[in-house]
Amino acid sequence: MAKVKGFADIGKQAGDLLGKGFDFKNTFSFATSAHDGTKINVKSIKDGEKLSGEVKFNTPMSGIPVDVTITSAAKVSMSASKSGLVDGMKATLAGSLPDLGSGKLTLDYSVPHLTTKTVIGLNTSPSVQLSAATGTKNTIIGVDTMYMTGKGLTKWSIGAGYFDSDYSAGLMLMDKGDTLKASYAAKIDSTQTAAAEIVRKLNSDKTDFTMGYSKDMDGGAKLKVKLANSGLCNINYSFSPAAQTTLNISGQFDTLNMDKNTKLGMGVDVKA
Repeated sequence: MAKVKGFADIGKQAGDLLGKGFDFKNTFSFATSAHDGTKINVKSIKDGEKLSGEVKFNTPMSGIPVDVTITSAAKVSMSASKSGLVDGMKATLAGSLPDLGSGKLTLDYSVPHLTTKTVIGLNTSPSVQLSAATGTKNTIIGVDTMYMTGKGLTKWSIGAGYFDSDYSAGLMLMDKGDTLKASYAAKIDSTQTAAAEIVRKLNSDKTDFTMGYSKDMDGGAKLKVKLANSGLCNINYSFSPAAQTTLNISGQFDTLNMDKNTKLGMGVDVKA
């Protein structure tokens, strides 16, 4: 029997097309691997006048993959994952320094017709976030909740999703019943995809609409465009100017006022 997708997969295809890649920071990253299999990624980020950076390491220790991230703000984040403790379960332990209250345990569990994810905060006032989805290979219904010590149930969402090889659709009631979101993504052909998302705030009667389009081009290049009802238009173009190098260029402008909200960002990713 096929395993079902998780709650986070509802609307994910549309969300990825409309949200990923549109980065208006200037970034440079360099990725390489050591002889022992350790993967190393160095990244610098320029956001306006602010310059920051980070170094990431991914290395297997006794068969357990361990991720370590060190930032220019002297923050060290670590995570380690282990599968097979229980059939269908993956456990991830994560935390950062100097924030001693940032520890959390994540349990991903999947069996036929059921997928769950539980995140437990490891601090003096722990929180528990649980998402669960059930259904078939193509159709799921699910729920996402969070309980915080001393505050009770702080959030809940319910949703349903349909997944096909050529299209997907999702409907979610979020923010404890305050927000209704519908999304749809479909392949036009083997190189083109279109998506749309409608978000309705039920308490304020405010509706936002976003539509997007992506096209895979020759040589591995990719073009993405999205337009929101606010008038904001975002464009992203990524291509490989040289072997093992990817250049991402993102721009934003306001179609209702070309003198406002203009942004431009560029990212260079190099692999060795």
